Amino acid sequence: MKSIILKTILSFTLFALAASASAAEARVINLWECTVNESKTMDDVHAANGKWVKYVNAQIDGGDIHSYVLTPIVGMADTFKYVDSFPSLTSWTTLDEIDNDEMKAIEKGLNEAASCASNTLHRSKAS
Repeated sequence: MKSIILKTILSFTLFALAASASAAEARVINLWECTVNESKTMDDVHAANGKWVKYVNAQIDGGDIHSYVLTPIVGMADTFKYVDSFPSLTSWTTLDEIDNDEMKAIEKGLNEAASCASNTLHRSKAS
């Protein structure tokens, strides 16, 4: 009986450690600096970005890719940022492998809605 209890406690402890380790893993963040194109709106930006995030999650093993559109509350009102969050550097680099007509159409929609001057890649870890 004690053996079963000890095995259960050990299994639970190992599970808890694995769960806390994966929760603390760093994510890769791609931050884009952008402006809305003439005759387009933030609604167009959100619609194009929504198509992109849905598609890449379906294409990349494991998905778990998130994307946010940041708009300023104060200052530089004509700009916005895309914040794309990936579970790993591998999932981010896999984007280059998606080269098909559907992805090209989605990227065309993003480029029609907004112009992005630069991007930076970051490692992000929760504190």
